[in-house]
Amino acid sequence: MASVYQTFATTARRAADNAFLHIPASAAKSYSATAVDLSYAQALQRIDQCAASYSARGYGSPQRVALVLENRADFFIHWLALNSLGCSVIPVSREMQDEEIAYYLEHGEACLLVAIPEALAQLQPICNSLQALVPLVDCQQLDTLPPAPTRRDGLQPSATTECALLYTSGSTGKPKGCILSNEYFTFAGEWYLGLGGLTQLRDGEERLLTPLPLTHMNAMAVSSMAMIMSAGCLIQLDRFHPREWWSTVHASGATIVHYLGVLPAMLLELPPGNTMTAAGGCALASAPASTPNITPCSNSASAFR
Repeated sequence: MASVYQTFATTARRAADNAFLHIPASAAKSYSATAVDLSYAQALQRIDQCAASYSARGYGSPQRVALVLENRADFFIHWLALNSLGCSVIPVSREMQDEEIAYYLEHGEACLLVAIPEALAQLQPICNSLQALVPLVDCQQLDTLPPAPTRRDGLQPSATTECALLYTSGSTGKPKGCILSNEYFTFAGEWYLGLGGLTQLRDGEERLLTPLPLTHMNAMAVSSMAMIMSAGCLIQLDRFHPREWWSTVHASGATIVHYLGVLPAMLLELPPGNTMTAAGGCALASAPASTPNITPCSNSASAFR
């Protein structure tokens, strides 16, 4: 079984011109004047260029790199670039408390923190407070990458190598780090593809919209891998916007939407004129978002065409 990067590269070779990622203009307005669109070929080119920058500075297995990249294209570019070299990633939200971010970096033994430009001022004091050095780098300025720490094994990425370190909510104590292999991610995609029935994913035709954070396994593993493995398009929102929801679903051409259980209740409270009908009509059916032998971090659901 392949790594996540190898899986993506395989799809990019067979469906180069297919849309891989669409971020609507409304979700990208804080950093882009237009919507963000990447085909599989375009994304792979950016991923390989990014990987070359990391490789030139000595990054590889089994190092971990923390990412504060929100729900942007940068997340996929850096995640897959690092994955191609055998590096694991620690997705971090800048909306967490500073103490939580520091805990993730220290407990996860991150050797580097890569962030969007807007988060640098917040993150630098956190990095300065740590006992172990964790350099902070602008995701758009990889020419400033520091040399990587000495590698401990140099293993080539495979199904069994670590892909990501995701943390639990920590509701009963300190968050627990979940070491997830490449196999975990590809299995999540295979499970989704194998559901069939109402949830049948048509190869190269689906457009899956999600407002969920890429720091969570639902968006990072389940929806992302399902689209990558079926040459579909991931429509990634910055977050859930109730009043814009149905117009975004309609305008983006979504055939599938993912949501948490509380979101439908919020949509039902909207005034007339801001409904599914106004969006052109979508047939919805719920389906479990967890996979066999994979423990979800929170309850969620999926809605399909």
